[in-house]
Amino acid sequence: MWNKFNRNALQASRAKPRLTIIKAGSIDLATGNWQLAIATTPAPQCCTTRAHCLKLARWLQCGRRAYIVELRNFSCVVNDPVIVGNLTCIIQKKRSNPSVSTSFFVKKTMKKAFIQVYVDIIKKDKSKSNIGRVHLDACKLLGSFYKDRYGMFFKRILIASNFPKKCPVQGNRSYGVTNYTILADEFPPAAPAMTFQVLIKILKPNNNSMVDVMLEAAFIY
Repeated sequence: MWNKFNRNALQASRAKPRLTIIKAGSIDLATGNWQLAIATTPAPQCCTTRAHCLKLARWLQCGRRAYIVELRNFSCVVNDPVIVGNLTCIIQKKRSNPSVSTSFFVKKTMKKAFIQVYVDIIKKDKSKSNIGRVHLDACKLLGSFYKDRYGMFFKRILIASNFPKKCPVQGNRSYGVTNYTILADEFPPAAPAMTFQVLIKILKPNNNSMVDVMLEAAFIY
């Protein structure tokens, strides 16, 4: 017998399938509060059969994501070869807990740096809609100063890396991130099927970019 939760999930899905989607420009990147950026809208990817609805209901009850993350692109470019060289960005695994690795050589000691993050949704016509941006102090990131969603995101990157725990970042050394795994649980549970892009710029104190790292991925149901 279905319990009340499962019956309600099926009835709601058959009557008017709806899902939450992100509205451009309203996400709170400082706190990671995605609830500020969602609105209800009809969605064809909602459950349409009894078996599918039951499966989605179980996922929701267990706090699991009903989608997987698929990597589409992971690339990087050096903008200041005087400071950074030998930069590589590699996709190790594309789907089901996808993973990436990157390595680079720092030529000169960096006493201060900043990180600018842009998050965009890629529409069907390939145009982009920005849903937010955040500016972070790279030295504070190394010291785990930030406790919000972005702080936790970069903290997992640091665990998979050989980065120092504080500034300065010594020159004439190689650094890298090995097999960093992207977890679906780090994304909103009600995210729609979509393609998104994350651009990370590593900036000098004068805000000129030293390195650009771009990751493109999709939520697939």
